[in-house]
Amino acid sequence: MTQTQMTPTHTPPQTRLERGTAAMAAIDGEAGENVIASLAGIAPDFAIYLLEFPFGDIYSRPDLSLRDREIATIAALCAMGTARPQLEVHIEAGMNVGLTRVEITEILMQMSIYAGFPAALNGFAAAKAVFARREDQGIYPPSCGSITGDENREFCCLLSQFNGRKWRYNVTHHRRHRV
Repeated sequence: MTQTQMTPTHTPPQTRLERGTAAMAAIDGEAGENVIASLAGIAPDFAIYLLEFPFGDIYSRPDLSLRDREIATIAALCAMGTARPQLEVHIEAGMNVGLTRVEITEILMQMSIYAGFPAALNGFAAAKAVFARREDQGIYPPSCGSITGDENREFCCLLSQFNGRKWRYNVTHHRRHRV
């Protein structure tokens, strides 16, 4: 192994707490910070456990992308049916790591098969709340492509070919239109 291969370009934080704090900031952003802050007055040790184990040990593992981890987390929390605040945090996190509204909707729809319609309906209510908050804050969902700036407000993804015509899906307003 050469010196170049042995020298990492970025040294990851060394402690579980440092890794967890960095991972939570990247994944959950402000929503994660709010969860940790809410525990300060009642269970500060639990806040540390939350940073160390799920984020420092599990989310920091290299074999799944953060996007894939959020797909699994959204599906699991939806299936539980009893964790709406956590589901909202992870729907937000999913969008932070690249999931689109359409993809989140499909994850929740998939859960209707395995967790039942009530769990999926509750998941859709959580997603609707997150989408509305993000719109109110001017935070728009990622598009299917990598567009930035003013184009990001369109949120259009190529949906399908229909009768030989291309259609785009506007994920903000959940409408199809011809291209």
